[in-house]
Amino acid sequence: MDLIRHLRFFVTVAEEGHFGRAAAALDMTQPPLSQGLRRLEQHIGTTLVHRTQRGAVLTTAGATLLPRARLLVDDSERFLAEAERVSRTRGVVRWGATAALPDRIITTCAAVLRTDPDVTIATEVAATTDLITAVRSGMCDLAVVEHPALLDGIEAGPVTKVPRWVVVPAGHRSARAERPRFPMLCDLSFATAPRAGKPAGFDATQDILRERGLDVDPTTVPDDRTILAAVAAGRHFGISTAPPGSAPGVAWLTLAPDAIALRVRIVWRPDAGCSGWLHARRCSTDDVTLSVHGDERVVLASVYKLPLFLAFCAEVDAGRIDPASELRIDPSECTPGSTGIASMRDPVTMSRRDLAASMMTVSDNAAADVLLGEIGPVAVHDMLARLGLERTNIVGGTADMYRRLVEETDSRTTVEAFKALTDSDAAWSVSAYDPAFTSATTAEEMTRLLAAVWAGDALSAEQTTFVKNVMRNQIWPHRIAAAFPYRGVSIAGKTGTIGIIRNEVAVVEFPGEHPVAVAVFTRAARAEPALPVVDAAIGEAARIAVTELRAPNMSSVEFSSA
Repeated sequence: MDLIRHLRFFVTVAEEGHFGRAAAALDMTQPPLSQGLRRLEQHIGTTLVHRTQRGAVLTTAGATLLPRARLLVDDSERFLAEAERVSRTRGVVRWGATAALPDRIITTCAAVLRTDPDVTIATEVAATTDLITAVRSGMCDLAVVEHPALLDGIEAGPVTKVPRWVVVPAGHRSARAERPRFPMLCDLSFATAPRAGKPAGFDATQDILRERGLDVDPTTVPDDRTILAAVAAGRHFGISTAPPGSAPGVAWLTLAPDAIALRVRIVWRPDAGCSGWLHARRCSTDDVTLSVHGDERVVLASVYKLPLFLAFCAEVDAGRIDPASELRIDPSECTPGSTGIASMRDPVTMSRRDLAASMMTVSDNAAADVLLGEIGPVAVHDMLARLGLERTNIVGGTADMYRRLVEETDSRTTVEAFKALTDSDAAWSVSAYDPAFTSATTAEEMTRLLAAVWAGDALSAEQTTFVKNVMRNQIWPHRIAAAFPYRGVSIAGKTGTIGIIRNEVAVVEFPGEHPVAVAVFTRAARAEPALPVVDAAIGEAARIAVTELRAPNMSSVEFSSA
């Protein structure tokens, strides 16, 4: 029997609690679903589901086996997805070439790429813009494209020139002239590939012709071969890499050879371009862990708001703070930030509990500094000491860090300071990048902190529930959450970013399994404000670690003998 398929029947019936809804979710009719589940029960020798008038109810055996069934089904789906990816990529080099390249260069490139007889070379000939998109998305490993072109998000090699000639009809006056000039082509239309495929290159060619006294009337054609055909038909001229004498009815002119040469370069998708530190642990009594430099100290960035949040909740538990009490806050007097209170125009009144939630869910800098002022750094340090986190240290709040940045970058404002940090040509050694001078921790201590919260060892039951719910509502989906786009999976996290530092810590919860705490800290080689490749690397690292540590949580199973 197809065990995984029938286990999927069982899991879906258990989740839906009804055979009709389960059949709809599986896109099948109810009779084969019921028959398949019975076949599974016969195969394993026990009843998993009681059929009742109200729906499907798990037996004791069914409730016990459901977490393991979920794990097997999920793992099989991931296995198939990974197998499909590997089958597409293993032994295959996917590369692209601009359609402007002559056939002799395309075939030479393909031959050079085939360094191993077991390697398959997949070649795509397309417009430069399409090739860049393919490389950026990972559909192509590399490509030879025309220069100039917009190359944000990908790497590029040096520019190389490929000879091109002006091609005209064989009987045209310029073909008979002793010293042909561009203005002689004014009675012909210019046959060229569409601008959409190479906007910068198209415009550069137009400028070259105008500078030489020829204001062209372009006719767009698909590729170099069609250019030659249009020229041979007698009404057009063009610029081609086809060598002289390779097409009847066409004459080749050597006009401004350096200016009209085809400029190409190789482009490829870079790696993440960052250093990383990772720690993950299963939130269970066995405390299974996985670490990559997890004991080295790293910069917290906005992840410092997590210890601050827990210290606030501990103060609530101690009765020193009323979470429902309100504060009136003037945004103009607050720490700058693009989210939360700092983005508002008018004074706001909020409860301290809502301030804490805003600090965590949208990484509200203003709320964080207000709360730090309310409870004081000593409360944060006491909470960390109580949990045995000796290598985690909070050095002031966001406002303090921003003041240091302004001083260290010799700027007048925070905006200027951050603009200076994004200059890739400047190698800044600011305190915000150094764990010795700013709020810092280790990846291991962050997962230990998260595990203590999820076990209920850090706070009261009420505050533990509050913390979990708030962290599950973090709005940033681009790092760890992006790696787990599965139904029923919960991500409770806190992200942090400043300059080249990009971090996230989170607890990943699969239904019926032990939660897994994971912390990923990175330091990028580049200083751009947005580095989606690094964000994706954080998610992928978390996915690999969590997948390794997943296990059923038998203590959470609800039994029923109905």
